[in-house]
Amino acid sequence: MNYYENNKYCKGVLVLIALVFWPIAAYTQQASGSVSGKVTDTSTGEVLPWANTTIVGTNMGAATDKNGNYYIPNVPPGTYTLRASYLGYGESDQTIVLTYDETLNINFELTYGEVLEGEEIIVTAQASGELSAINQQLGSNTITNIVDESQIKELPDANAAESVGRLPGVAIVRSGGEATKVTIRGLSPKFNAVTVNGVTIPATGANDRSVDLSLISSNMLNGIEVIKAALPDKDANSFGGTIDLKLTEAKPEASFDVSLKGGYSQYRDIYGNYDYDISFSNRFFSNRLGVVASVHSEEYDRSADKFSGKYIQIEHPTKGRVTQVSGIGLVEENVTRRRNGGVLFLDYKLPYGKITANSFYNQKDNNGVYNTRSIKSESGNQYWETDVGKTSSSIFTNILSLNQDFDWIKYNATIALTSSKYIKPEYYRWRAIMQSGVMTAIPDETTHPDSLPGMVSLDSPIMLSHIWVDKHDREENRSSLNLDIEAPFRLGSSISGSIKTGIKISRLDRFNDQEQNGRAGLQHGSVPGQIININDYWGQIDSLNPNIDMAAVVNEIGYIPIDFVGKRFNREDFLEGNHNLEWVFDLEMMRPLTEAYIRTKAVFDDPTTEFNDSFYRNHSIGSRGFDYSGEEATQAGYVMGTFHLGKKLTFIPGIRWEGVKSNYEGQRFREIISAWQNLEPVDLEDLEVERKMIFGFQ
Repeated sequence: MNYYENNKYCKGVLVLIALVFWPIAAYTQQASGSVSGKVTDTSTGEVLPWANTTIVGTNMGAATDKNGNYYIPNVPPGTYTLRASYLGYGESDQTIVLTYDETLNINFELTYGEVLEGEEIIVTAQASGELSAINQQLGSNTITNIVDESQIKELPDANAAESVGRLPGVAIVRSGGEATKVTIRGLSPKFNAVTVNGVTIPATGANDRSVDLSLISSNMLNGIEVIKAALPDKDANSFGGTIDLKLTEAKPEASFDVSLKGGYSQYRDIYGNYDYDISFSNRFFSNRLGVVASVHSEEYDRSADKFSGKYIQIEHPTKGRVTQVSGIGLVEENVTRRRNGGVLFLDYKLPYGKITANSFYNQKDNNGVYNTRSIKSESGNQYWETDVGKTSSSIFTNILSLNQDFDWIKYNATIALTSSKYIKPEYYRWRAIMQSGVMTAIPDETTHPDSLPGMVSLDSPIMLSHIWVDKHDREENRSSLNLDIEAPFRLGSSISGSIKTGIKISRLDRFNDQEQNGRAGLQHGSVPGQIININDYWGQIDSLNPNIDMAAVVNEIGYIPIDFVGKRFNREDFLEGNHNLEWVFDLEMMRPLTEAYIRTKAVFDDPTTEFNDSFYRNHSIGSRGFDYSGEEATQAGYVMGTFHLGKKLTFIPGIRWEGVKSNYEGQRFREIISAWQNLEPVDLEDLEVERKMIFGFQ
């Protein structure tokens, strides 16, 4: 079968199954009543979300929502014992008499610690949040872990990734000491789905589908749910798990909250760290309309000193295969991060349901200077590098949903537009190299990486070798439409559940555009004593910046030495004084030099011909090798049933089908040319690849 035949076949199966089960669900609505109410704490009057309410002797029951309300539909007429329970609280029973087509309102007040004997205990807000999360997990029909709103506010987590990392089975991927992504059950972040109120967020990575959760401040969230076992009503692309970020809804009472924080960074002796949140919440028009508005802004120093070691395996003449150090990296990071965002959440109550609309925006900026010294004993080279620039990542979501519950059937329809962006404007990278006379001793399998700097010389020439200017623009835009319909049923007092079905249609547009310009091999600049004029490369830079006289230096020694473009590194506390970068690039020298370097293209290139005589050249692999653009169209449908057999056994069968059609444009080439030539790669070929994939599972 082709893609479209499969599409029609699977849709037909879904419709057939739905037509078989929904009449059963509708039949069970006849000759029944319902019970509703609220569960609260006796002492404080606070609601108890996710409390358990059951009709004793049956499998009928329900969990309370986040406002403490519960609703048990389709209860046959009769006399019952209704019980409410909550982890850490005593149970409470009430006798009820229910008649046909009647809705009883029964409220419960539970007492904390009533099931315990001993000394008096005090319930903290954090403990209350943990109880709420545990009760919600116990009521879930899949493997779920919850971070409650009160836990998020109680703990000083820098972002959403830090909050998720507190859950079992979740590990954190860090950058600059801060959590950025998470792995679930050991699977890479690219195998996880990240959603906001159930709507998928586009990826923030260029080469995979992972999402950088450090973009999102945890203070803006009402809770986080991690689903580790996907049911048919979840997307099929979440092998690791689904991380659902919950946005708060307006509570009945008006509130205006302001949180201001300051901080100190010992590394650079900075007092300017700040973090503030401002939020407003209220309900209008007799509580029908709810409004939540929140803004967040923070700036903090993420500077660090880093040491890394590299190893290789070699064949030793007498010892066989041994492992020895092949190089080290010493890094000084001077980084400032800013995070800004906002949430606008609206909900309007309708008969039997509500309409919700929300917009969610977050942006993270990194502004840094990264100084690196690399020693590569295997090749006998030393490198000094400095990266200078700013990167910006952002996520934006717009969601409109409608849901209603008519007892015999309920539905949820959602339309969403989401996007993610990454921008790197004019990011400078400089490198100097020492190519000869580097190693004064040869490391062996007993050499510790810490001792490698003592085995190199600094007497040989250190020459400017690279000047690169990078630009990067990446964007993903997703539009989606979801419809979920669920019909509950009951067969006697021992069998109950629901039949659920739904469809999803989505479109994803992606593009990635990278530019790399500059030159490598600058250490081979000229022959000493050769007169350089304005038409030569070094003369081009000098002509555009009168404060620079590089031509004179190259005329004298044939290259640009490190002491012309750099300065001595003089931090005694770097890596606790155990190591030294020795040299770093001088920003006051290199920034204007690079700006003049960029201008050589506009001044010395001839736009009317293919002749390019400027010092500033395009690097073909860095500019075209990773570019792509494409689109993906997804259609999905599912049918699943939840069958509660007695009080302890639940059976959840189901089937899901997904069809994905993608079309991407890129390029390939057989080989690349030298870094300082402004030419196309050999055998460059533009590609357009179309794929159609069908997935189905039970």
